[in-house]
Amino acid sequence: MNHLISIIIPCYNQGLYLDETIASVLNQSYTNWECILINDGSTDNTASIIEKWESIDNRIKSHYKENGGLSSARNLGLEKANGDYIQFLDSDDILDSGKLYIALEYLKNNNLDIAVTNYARFTEDVKIITPPYYTLKQEFLNYNSVLYQWDTNFTIPIHCALFKASLFKSFQFPDALKAKEDWYMWTVLFYNKPKVGYVSDTLCFYRIHAKSMTGDNFNHMINNTKLFYDLIKAVIPEEDYIKLIELSNKKYIDKSAIESQKAQQIKQSNAFKIGNKIEVILKKIGLNKLSQKIIKKYSEK
Repeated sequence: MNHLISIIIPCYNQGLYLDETIASVLNQSYTNWECILINDGSTDNTASIIEKWESIDNRIKSHYKENGGLSSARNLGLEKANGDYIQFLDSDDILDSGKLYIALEYLKNNNLDIAVTNYARFTEDVKIITPPYYTLKQEFLNYNSVLYQWDTNFTIPIHCALFKASLFKSFQFPDALKAKEDWYMWTVLFYNKPKVGYVSDTLCFYRIHAKSMTGDNFNHMINNTKLFYDLIKAVIPEEDYIKLIELSNKKYIDKSAIESQKAQQIKQSNAFKIGNKIEVILKKIGLNKLSQKIIKKYSEK
């Protein structure tokens, strides 16, 4: 089982975590790998970290490019890869030391094109983990499930998978897609019906960042979801695309109805009614604006 595995790590301003990510690669029990670090125009200390690790292990190689986003960085990594198999890894995530060996052994023994392993989440200490957002199952690893249930019943973090490199001979991540690129990749790959198997062992760790969903991020996701629909339309059959749009519209309508119901329940609650009465009284005595400032002050502490 002496196949070369290409580990592709796009890097953009994640110098704080990059050492830990690369160390998890060097800790692999399977040793026939190359690690391709793509510096996507980082402005932090990413370059010096990469240079340090290159001097430590000659299996680590780097390439610099102007910032173009995750998709373009992955595409350059695929272009430079020499391996029989591909392992993607984001620059803030971590692999278990047995990830490559276990996934490759399972893939080869079962004559698969893709082996998907389980994962867990962590924040700062990888020894303190929480369960994944969704429970992965073998039944999810197919075209219909990915196309119609993505982000509803499950997602698949890209570093959970070990891929045959041949799957990417005719595939590229769309450079313009700055989010939902994993959904696009899985849909396109599964449309071609590869042989896929699931390993229930937790062999990947997904880092959670304490970031709130700002208006800009929300709009970013909406715009890229729209772009995903435009791009995937050219790949899948028309009837599948129509069904996808219908399900998406239904999901939005259902979510809007739930939010409307919640709002109505809040308005009918005693607490809401009392709050309204208090607000009326405060307005009358001229303290409404002052009370809002006080509430804001203490809510920020």
